[in-house]
Amino acid sequence: MMLEIKNLTVAYGLNNKIKFNSMEIDNQKINVIYGENGCGKSTLLKAINDLIPIDSGNILIDNLVHTKKDSQRKICSFFDKERLFDFLTPKEYFELIVSNYSNKPKKLEKYYEAVEKDFKRNWFHGKNSIKSYSDGNRQLIGILCTFFAEPEIILLDEPFNFLDNETKKKLADFIIDYHKEKNTMIILSSNIAMEDYFPVDVLNIIN
Repeated sequence: MMLEIKNLTVAYGLNNKIKFNSMEIDNQKINVIYGENGCGKSTLLKAINDLIPIDSGNILIDNLVHTKKDSQRKICSFFDKERLFDFLTPKEYFELIVSNYSNKPKKLEKYYEAVEKDFKRNWFHGKNSIKSYSDGNRQLIGILCTFFAEPEIILLDEPFNFLDNETKKKLADFIIDYHKEKNTMIILSSNIAMEDYFPVDVLNIIN
């Protein structure tokens, strides 16, 4: 799979525009859009996800101009823990989101087992709503749900926010294993060095 950014400009505010250099992103490595806060990382991901309008230029997926239908069918993203449906339990939330990405029901038990084993989170047997959990747990719930949906493209905006160092490492290992198994296009944004958590040979750093 190939995603192409061609002479992209996104307007924000009254008279401001962000211009992005043309680039090609594929699914061979885990892609990290790296830069300081305010440089436009989140804006680019939101444009790819069709959450904000493009002023000029194009986004292409496998040589076809990206459409809203593509974003709904192919892309699952995490931008902010405050966007979760936090009145649901984690299990209810996962089932709701995943149901939007396939006409066939997916078996989520393997993911529930992985979360309990690898992350030591016991989210799936109680009736606690998402809003009752800590910021770090809510962040992790939102991130993991994008993988449970098994989309063609995963977008994660600053995924390591609010996570402790041990959970960051576990999440990095989960992402690496998932990418090896599914060969999904994964794009992260970050203002911290991802080389601290991922082997260099699995990363494509985009500045």
